[in-house]
Amino acid sequence: MIPFGLDLSRFEPGAFDAARVAALRAQAQGRAILLNVGRLVGYKGQRHAIEALRELPGAVLWFVGTGPLEAELRALAAAVGVADRVTFCGDISDAELPCYFHACDIFVFPSVTPNEAFGLVQVEAMACGKPVVACTLRSGVPWVCANEVTGLTVPPGENHALMLALRRLLGDESLRQRLGAEGRRRANSEFAAQVMVQRYQTLFQRLIREQRSA
Repeated sequence: MIPFGLDLSRFEPGAFDAARVAALRAQAQGRAILLNVGRLVGYKGQRHAIEALRELPGAVLWFVGTGPLEAELRALAAAVGVADRVTFCGDISDAELPCYFHACDIFVFPSVTPNEAFGLVQVEAMACGKPVVACTLRSGVPWVCANEVTGLTVPPGENHALMLALRRLLGDESLRQRLGAEGRRRANSEFAAQVMVQRYQTLFQRLIREQRSA
């Protein structure tokens, strides 16, 4: 198996605007930042992150992306009393995206169906040293987010389990740091573009040798 590879250089220290990261952190007014990046559609499960936020008073939730469910998600945030802690950031540029990843404390990836086949944004968050909370889907998602290694995984669609995982990370800075550091290492060793290219080259060379010897 050869997984997707990404250019992770833009997430490295010095490759992003540190002042912009500080400005984003200041917007949270001392509260922890939970970040989700993706289209606002049903299978992404953003509604479960909003529901979980009710029990996490010391955190804010930021959504980067747009989609047909934005109005519904805004209404849900108001209905459960967290509208003042949920920010819909809309679409942002590729150049600014690393700033959002580095500003956040935890990357939340609550997708609920195998339509979410892999989750490239998980890799991007990991490359920034951020722990991930994802769901145990029948797809590549929980393989990317290795439970208790680079993040925590919970059953899809279970608000309480999602909340408990987030609460655990919010209350344990050393755990966040450990998972984040391992996530950065795993992103660079498994999902970097140059690693993918080398794996394909090795595969093609082996196939050529086998064909010649057949």
